[in-house]
Amino acid sequence: MISIQLDREEGVYSPGDLLECNWRIGRIGLDGIQSVEASVLWYTEGKGDEDFSVHHFVRVSGEQLRKLGDSYQHSLVTALPMSPLTYDGQLLRIRWCVRLRIFLPNENDTVWQQPFFLGYADSDA
Repeated sequence: MISIQLDREEGVYSPGDLLECNWRIGRIGLDGIQSVEASVLWYTEGKGDEDFSVHHFVRVSGEQLRKLGDSYQHSLVTALPMSPLTYDGQLLRIRWCVRLRIFLPNENDTVWQQPFFLGYADSDA
């Protein structure tokens, strides 16, 4: 079981906000994990070339994971940038997420993502 839990249940953040999340890898044999990369990033979808950029990155070795055990809850904290903002257009979409990439033997890896929204709250004015 892999879990990523954002500090805001609705997953909505404004530029400059602090994003805090916890992640945990449990009930998977930690012995086979070579490392885990936890990152906060944005990526594009839609027409044309897809793009992405990593905003925050942490790598945890398999040895560190085994020392801490599978019940240990890891934390990730970062101040979010002013841009790019989440965008849902017809030709282009910009998405933000917390991504866990788990590196396994034989050059295999598994990716888990928890999306969130980065933008300004709608005004009722």
